[in-house]
Amino acid sequence: MKSLMSLWSLVAEESAARCCISATRDINTVSRRVEHEGLSFFTITLPSLGKSIQKWIDLGQAGTHPSFEKDGSLPRFMGGYLSRVFDRSSGTLLDEPCIDSIIALRQLTLMFGKLLLPCSPARERAAMQTFVECEQDVRQTDKELTQEDLVEFREMSSLLFREVFTQMERDLHYGQPSETWTRLRC
Repeated sequence: MKSLMSLWSLVAEESAARCCISATRDINTVSRRVEHEGLSFFTITLPSLGKSIQKWIDLGQAGTHPSFEKDGSLPRFMGGYLSRVFDRSSGTLLDEPCIDSIIALRQLTLMFGKLLLPCSPARERAAMQTFVECEQDVRQTDKELTQEDLVEFREMSSLLFREVFTQMERDLHYGQPSETWTRLRC
């Protein structure tokens, strides 16, 4: 864990230098959070924030994240980088956001998101419970579909995807994967 913290700190300092900001508070925050929350801060919380930031950029407006306090309309954490991408008072995307800050935000939040580490039994139970609830919701929705809904779905699917379905049926019949299959797999 110490080596991950050292790596994150080094990347934060180098990124901060490139963006002309200070990473001291961010490094201290990460150190405290990792000490308190463990590796899940690196592997779950930061990647979750990174995905939120990407969504904010796509929408042109910063939002909130449940794991981080706000200062104005932006989270305090990584505030130096965020204020070079979003307006601190309104949260709107700047006309010319700092590309280096966007790169730093992505790297610092997503760099440990793919580490394959075992989760705690409590996290596994919670994930399984969420999965079961989702399955139950899908089954309930399936039960609520009327015959009219299914007819409407078939008609719309045919309208939108008739050519694709026809080509797939032809390919299946003759046992020949085609360009259609290749595009669908990608």
